[in-house]
Amino acid sequence: RIAKEKQLKEDKETDIARQLEFEDKAKRLEDKAWIMEQNELVKKRRLARIAKEKQLKEDKETDIARQLEFEDKAKRLEDKAWIMEQNELVKKRRLARIAKEKQ
Repeated sequence: RIAKEKQLKEDKETDIARQLEFEDKAKRLEDKAWIMEQNELVKKRRLARIAKEKQLKEDKETDIARQLEFEDKAKRLEDKAWIMEQNELVKKRRLARIAKEKQ
């Protein structure tokens, strides 16, 4: 009877130890899963930040390209206006010369 009680006590202690070991292992797995989730969130945020920075850089480059294109178009319009003015001056001088020759 005493041996049986001793054995039951040992079995109970073994069961408690196994239960504690199982709970500890489960807790470590939960912690590991949480850490993995956090790492994944950090990775996603980093990738999102990199994508945003890349988009901002592309937008800036696009803005610069548009600005250069606009400036080039404005310069061509200025050149065209200058040429038209010069043509008008030449035309007026020619007409003045023709009028002077007729006098």
